Amino acid sequence: MKKTVLTLSALVLFGMLYSCKQQPKTDKEAKSPPETSEVEVKVKALEPDDSFYRAEVSYIDKDFEQSATEILNGVSFMKKLLPFSKPDQKKKLQKSIDELTDFARDVKADRVNGYQDFEYFFARAGKALCAHHIYLSETIAGEGNNNKEAARNLLKAIHYLRSSYAKSETGLSAGEQATLEKYKKFAKRIIRKDDMKDIKDVKKVFKDAFTNINSQLLLMGES
Repeated sequence: MKKTVLTLSALVLFGMLYSCKQQPKTDKEAKSPPETSEVEVKVKALEPDDSFYRAEVSYIDKDFEQSATEILNGVSFMKKLLPFSKPDQKKKLQKSIDELTDFARDVKADRVNGYQDFEYFFARAGKALCAHHIYLSETIAGEGNNNKEAARNLLKAIHYLRSSYAKSETGLSAGEQATLEKYKKFAKRIIRKDDMKDIKDVKKVFKDAFTNINSQLLLMGES
């Protein structure tokens, strides 16, 4: 009975963590309820996050084989991104893919130190995915003929940056969260094809967003 209660409690905790990925980690930082949006859900695609979340749940259930399978499902999604990455991003993605593949093998054999190992490897994957999508967004925006697709990739980059921070030992400050939220709203307005007359220079906002997110990636250090 005690084991069942602990398992259910752990599942509830992971569910809360998953739904609140975009919230700051420290007590000093303001927390807001997770935002739901049809636009955002379609843009994020939620993979490989869905697979990684299911891997965590399966691990808590001590279904190590299923947990490993879900990790590899996430890896399969990441592999599909490789042809669209430039050399630097491809190298980071491939490194994360290799790490996760080895990690899945250890999970299947129950040779991991616990949930903190999931956090560690998934945080690194989030950083690699952020770098990939910010590169795509910057490239597409630079071409100037598909701001909607650039905005989609910008939203994904913001999501994975926040996810990576949430799983690491550091967190975004309230100011950094507010800045990312500003760029997130900007991207969603472009996707919805809102009137952008109040924004004097859309290209400049894109450029500012790219500078901010790339700076955050640098501050997080090399993977």
